[in-house]
Amino acid sequence: MLYALAQQAALSIQLTRLAEEAKQAAVFQERSYIATEVHDTLAQDFAGVLMQLQAFTALNPLDSNQAQIHFTRAQDLCKRGLVEARRSVWCLQQDSDQYSHLLGLVQHFTEQLSVSSPMPIHFESQGEPYPINPEFGRHLLRIVQESLANAIRHANAHAIQVQLLYASEQIAIEIQDDGCGFDSQNPPPSGFGLQGMQQRASLIGAQLTIISQPGRGTAIMVNLPIA
Repeated sequence: MLYALAQQAALSIQLTRLAEEAKQAAVFQERSYIATEVHDTLAQDFAGVLMQLQAFTALNPLDSNQAQIHFTRAQDLCKRGLVEARRSVWCLQQDSDQYSHLLGLVQHFTEQLSVSSPMPIHFESQGEPYPINPEFGRHLLRIVQESLANAIRHANAHAIQVQLLYASEQIAIEIQDDGCGFDSQNPPPSGFGLQGMQQRASLIGAQLTIISQPGRGTAIMVNLPIA
């Protein structure tokens, strides 16, 4: 009897340890993903800044039009790099329990991003907000962040609209821009992170829909059924 109890206690301890290790592995994986993303985006953007500034200094001072073009491009790349840095740092600062309150997170993030974004980001919500599973909230927030990052980096948009709807049977989010768009049936090789967003949606049982046409902007919609 004592042996059985000891075995049960040992098993319980082992399961607790494995659960904690799994949690730590998930945190490490998420932070590794963010670190990789920061490295890729910031390295590319600031390498581009360096090239533009080098071209700027090499130009004949009389060629003011070309100089201004390179200087403007460098400014744009700096703005994009700053957006990425703030987004990634903000992600690392969030407590897991805060993901239950999606409205506050999305609203705060869009406001912070608007400060350094080259185009305005408008946010609005409908319905009475309610807490959700923190894991669901985390993935939904990441989808919003990736959608906004794509719009800022690739869309050449004049404005971005974010809408969050709370209904009794679902939570719906739409991120829409008026940028260059793309063929959603034949997305670019880079994918703009679309596969990652689809994977996040699938993990929580949500449906992700992407509507885009060249020259007509892009709309990304995610619907999470609420049991």
